[in-house]
Amino acid sequence: MRFSTFLWLLSLCIYTSCKKNDNTLNQVFEKITDTGIDFENTVIEEKGFNIFTYRNFYNGGGVAVGDINNDGLPDVYFTSN
Repeated sequence: MRFSTFLWLLSLCIYTSCKKNDNTLNQVFEKITDTGIDFENTVIEEKGFNIFTYRNFYNGGGVAVGDINNDGLPDVYFTSN
């Protein structure tokens, strides 16, 4: 296969795979604006605790949602660094 044929096929594959999908039946997440949750992962740099002395200074913050205690309600867990 010639290189130009390969590029043409690659371009065709990229073009056909980059179309907008309007199918909302397979929607997994739902945007919720008013949750009553107020959380902020504030990172304060100090002389001995900064990105130069601690490589993972900005890593570690996250959130997890699941029914941990089996009460039928989603439980929200926040982590900070």
